[in-house]
Amino acid sequence: MDKTALIHKVLSNTATEVEKKELEDWLLQSPENQTEFEDIKLLWETSNESPQHSMKNKVNDALNKIKTTMQSKRRRQANTKAVLALITIIILALAILYFLSKQNRRPSRDLMFSNETLANVITVLEKEYDVNIDLEDQTKDCAFTGSFYQAANIEVVLETIDNAMNTQHKFLNERHYQLVGSGCPK
Repeated sequence: MDKTALIHKVLSNTATEVEKKELEDWLLQSPENQTEFEDIKLLWETSNESPQHSMKNKVNDALNKIKTTMQSKRRRQANTKAVLALITIIILALAILYFLSKQNRRPSRDLMFSNETLANVITVLEKEYDVNIDLEDQTKDCAFTGSFYQAANIEVVLETIDNAMNTQHKFLNERHYQLVGSGCPK
């Protein structure tokens, strides 16, 4: 019997016991016979797979890969959005805290001055309100007497000094002012 036909019968489970023994004896005769059998067996197994079944598996595999990739991408996007939202909230909270601390800065104590030079008064105000105030030379030595009872805003304090000392304050930029006057009041 032809060896290919014999192998086909054994692989399709239609061979008799005698035919199975004949194939076993032929396989033991040489390694080339074993290689030929393995090649025919591989062809047999591949040809028995239906093309539709194989194609269906490939399509399912491809769809699963696409689904997995999309789910992974959505998770990354959701995580990125969550992180960005958290960062935004933190930045806003810090900005609000900073703004409130600067806007509502109150001195740690009541400020009272009796016949102090305006230069000394300005030095104390700069420390208490965390600001810089430029003072013109012609008003530095002017005497100031007054009290500030934990005024919440440096603007209010500077307006009081303006009224008492015949000066005018100017806002230069954040936390920086200038006090201008024509000399000491008489």
